[in-house]
Amino acid sequence: MSDPIYNIDEILMTGTKYLEAHPDFKFVGRTQERRGLQEILLQKDNNCIVLTGASGVGMTSLVMGLQAGKSEATTPPKLLNMPFFFLDVDKLFESGESTQINKIFRDVRRRLSATPGSTLVVENMGNFVDSCGKAGCSNLMNALLGDIKSGKYQAILETPYEDLAKVIKYNSEMKATYTLFDVKEPKGEDLDAIVSESVAGLEKFHGIRISKEAVKLATQLAKKYRTGALQALPTGITQLLDRALSSYALKAHSEPIQLAALQKRLGDIDAVLTTGAGPEDLLAMKKEELEAAKAATEHDITEFNAAWDARQAELLKIYTGNRKIQAKITGYEEQLASIAVQDAKDQKPGDTPIIGDSPEAQQLHENIAEWNGKLQAGTAKFAEITAGVNKDLVLGEAQVLDKFSEITGIPVKKLTQSDREKIIGLEKLLNEGVFDQEHATKKVFNAVKNNAAGLADEGKPKGCFLFLGPSGVGKTELVKVLNQIMFDDPNAIFRLDMSEYMDKNATSKLIGPPPGLVGFEAGGALTEAMKTKPIRIVLVDEIEKAHPDVLNLFLQVLDDGRLTDSQGVTVSFEDTYVIFTSNIGQNNFPDRNVNYEDAIAKSIEELKEAGVRNELLNRFGGKRNIIGFYPLEAPTMCKIVRRELNKVNKKLEEKGLKIDLSDAEIDHIGKDLYSPSNGARAVPGFFADEVKPKASDIILETPGARGVLEMCYDPAHKSVTLVEFKQDTLAADADLAAARVPANDSSGLAAKLRQAATAAPG
Repeated sequence: MSDPIYNIDEILMTGTKYLEAHPDFKFVGRTQERRGLQEILLQKDNNCIVLTGASGVGMTSLVMGLQAGKSEATTPPKLLNMPFFFLDVDKLFESGESTQINKIFRDVRRRLSATPGSTLVVENMGNFVDSCGKAGCSNLMNALLGDIKSGKYQAILETPYEDLAKVIKYNSEMKATYTLFDVKEPKGEDLDAIVSESVAGLEKFHGIRISKEAVKLATQLAKKYRTGALQALPTGITQLLDRALSSYALKAHSEPIQLAALQKRLGDIDAVLTTGAGPEDLLAMKKEELEAAKAATEHDITEFNAAWDARQAELLKIYTGNRKIQAKITGYEEQLASIAVQDAKDQKPGDTPIIGDSPEAQQLHENIAEWNGKLQAGTAKFAEITAGVNKDLVLGEAQVLDKFSEITGIPVKKLTQSDREKIIGLEKLLNEGVFDQEHATKKVFNAVKNNAAGLADEGKPKGCFLFLGPSGVGKTELVKVLNQIMFDDPNAIFRLDMSEYMDKNATSKLIGPPPGLVGFEAGGALTEAMKTKPIRIVLVDEIEKAHPDVLNLFLQVLDDGRLTDSQGVTVSFEDTYVIFTSNIGQNNFPDRNVNYEDAIAKSIEELKEAGVRNELLNRFGGKRNIIGFYPLEAPTMCKIVRRELNKVNKKLEEKGLKIDLSDAEIDHIGKDLYSPSNGARAVPGFFADEVKPKASDIILETPGARGVLEMCYDPAHKSVTLVEFKQDTLAADADLAAARVPANDSSGLAAKLRQAATAAPG
């Protein structure tokens, strides 16, 4: 059996042909990164590149920019004479047969070696490595590396962060042969230029304009929220716009926006005529004018529906016609293929080839050309009508918000709240979340405020703090409240418990072990987390328990806002709040009467005695951001008990239930739970053991029950008992009655009954 026939030009495509296959590509921005690649390629040694970055950052576009740059007058002669070849990994391994794959790759290497100055580009090196293993062709990587070391050609290997360790680990000489080039997300003018170019392509594809406001909002959302649903910038922005356009087009083509506007106008006119309430412009009109406007709107709706139906019928007619035309063309092509097969059979050795030359074949060719023309005309007409539907459509902020909310699960209300609005009310909200630690919330608020105003230091984290004090006084709670307000994402907090980093070698847990050791592919916990979500809060608990070598890593984080992992990739902390906590110094804050400055000074000395270097302590704003927390007092505990009760009642509100505890009982609970050593840690546990189970019994034993659960606190046993369940039978009956109303009822009865049911509890 002969080997399958393959086309080497399809497997190894020249840079010129690769660009031709992407006619819409235009290199914009990133001139500095491109220059960096050019410099490496011109080196005598280590002139091969492992190009890495977050998925979606645009590595391939950067390499295509090298090819596109050959048309620029400033490109050095050596780069002009450096042919680029793009390897199609999928086609290389398509057969799955190791013999065939090895044969093709030998041809690939032969062509590269025979072309002076050539450079091989592998778009997904992680895929290449995996495919080598699955096909039993592990020798390919070694052969490639051998050619590189021999100087036969150069190579650019692209790989996302998640596959970088896999690529580097494959051969011990990878790091010595290749130069690692880390592609970061574009910023400023570069990002704007790239997005603008992508927007033009999206508009062309969808046939719908995108407003500048929509682009700006998509950029802001993709920058701020790193949920994993979208790729890194700039791809994340175009992904969001693309998905918003798809949803917008689908809705606009099934529920015409113009028709919806006319129907709303008609509804407003009817409302003014019947109730006297409505838009101001209609309220200013007389009854006769309103009736005339109603008649005109009804006429417009009728005309629109007629035109819409006619257009849909025309599109369906064209679609049906095109399918018939395509069937005709397919039939002719099958006849032509049959003739070619017969001609080949009739051919005798030495005869002049006549395959496909018969009059019958020529007629079929003419038929195919004729019907292809009709197909193109039908397709053009279909596109023309669709363009007519799209001409009034413009993607706006509302559509982007709705799609982003759908993707991330973040409510639109939170997304529409501006950072300015959040920051203005931040201090108040921090104090509502963490009670009676105003000096601490003030420090955090000032850091956020300075960043928002653009007055913070560049190249450093947004804020660096060290919180000291007893357990359960609000140190971690302040971090959670800050995250809830500023990031709207519970996963934005990355927590490190330093009790797990007491060993000298624990640094490898944070930045990854060196190549060759177990766990190298997984990377480090801290650096990997920052690669996937660079805008976040890093919480480092119990700093005094960490080994000094582990703490030394944070010197670079706090001072330069960056950290390099074991794979050589540098991650940024510039969009991060880094907050450390420690229980050291708690004895220096016995109560609120202590001299705060003296207590902080003593605590700092204790930190030094525990092994925390003065160099690190100075990184917290020259020690000004080392903040001591006061122990809680009984009145503060009562506030926390009320807050916990409100949390439970907020969940019960959805079920039509409410827990009622008197102010006196809440105060009593707060005093009994008060402990200077444990702070407020006992409060959530008390509610979990004593309060919530009573509500759970009602929910499980009486499905659909609504009303108030009156509870009483027993100081002797420090427990809560359910005194009475005041069931709201009116609400339950109304809810039941609403459920029985037919689904197609248009009288509004169900809504009225449910309104009564919702309003009844509490």
